[in-house]
Amino acid sequence: LHVVNLLEGMRLALTTPEALGQTYVLVDNDQGMTFREYLTRLAEAVGAPKPTITLPRSAAMILAMAIEAAAQVVDFTPPITRSGVRFITRRCTFSARKAREELGHAPTVGVQEALEEFARVYGTPHEA
Repeated sequence: LHVVNLLEGMRLALTTPEALGQTYVLVDNDQGMTFREYLTRLAEAVGAPKPTITLPRSAAMILAMAIEAAAQVVDFTPPITRSGVRFITRRCTFSARKAREELGHAPTVGVQEALEEFARVYGTPHEA
């Protein structure tokens, strides 16, 4: 969630009396996006290779378990963990409909613009 969208949502909630005691979901875009789509767009924005490998969740969990075990023996930070696999393979959606309908919240910064800003601010892997 881009900070501009967050602050606008907070402003709207604070200035809308009916919002008192309510919970709202704020998003940068109101269209469904898978985690893979997000990572692909992030990679494009920073000039990194796009994700190319797709594994079944069970295979990814086994691989993560093996890497975690090796990391304990050789003492390194594992690039993939079981909790990471659970996070990126979880199916969940968030609707900003309530914020849009009750607060009139409309994101002013979209996902693509936010990712491009991220790339400008934090650079690319080749600049690190």
